[in-house]
Amino acid sequence: MDPKIKESQISVQLELKKREKHDGKLIGVVENGNHSHGNHILSTIIDYSLKNNEGVCFVALLHPQSHYNYIGMKIGFNLKSCIEKEQVKFIDNLKASQEKLLDSNSVQTGDVLLQWLCRQVEENVKTLHKNYDRVALIVDDISVLLGLNCSVKQVQCFLQWLLASIFIENGGKRSSLAVLAHVETEDEESKRLAASVKHASQFFANVAPLRTVVINRG
Repeated sequence: MDPKIKESQISVQLELKKREKHDGKLIGVVENGNHSHGNHILSTIIDYSLKNNEGVCFVALLHPQSHYNYIGMKIGFNLKSCIEKEQVKFIDNLKASQEKLLDSNSVQTGDVLLQWLCRQVEENVKTLHKNYDRVALIVDDISVLLGLNCSVKQVQCFLQWLLASIFIENGGKRSSLAVLAHVETEDEESKRLAASVKHASQFFANVAPLRTVVINRG
């Protein structure tokens, strides 16, 4: 399918043109199985946000920036350029690795990583709000944290913190949240986390290997 046509369909299903509906709300995206990819949905949200003069805080836990650059170019936006212009704040999980936050010998690694992510999100969203009335907070892929010494409960708490952070209004500033989670068929932890994402979502997309089903729960 032509990326532009697919993008248009996602935009309609998620009601992206009615952006006020997303203020303080969560768009949940759940991938089911190894051959399903929800990146296009997140990239469509980013594209719409950028074209409508919104700031974007992108928490990349799975892929490097080059991966999202490639997807963005296919859809029609230049992520690298937007980062340079500071319309996008890109939080790279690899940076956490470089700062030795992911030391597998530390029993507190999960807490340290999540505290670092919370600080990064808080600081970058605050910076974006200085120049943009609306900020889109994007997280891909929250289930990666389960493999980084974070328990399901810890990641669920992080999700709740993200939800609470977008409800804070500062001088009329508005924020929305989109979170992707991946489900492995025989992994109970990933299933529990995905269920939490779905339960908290006002807009929800279930991504299967051969099709995408979007359910509007707003």
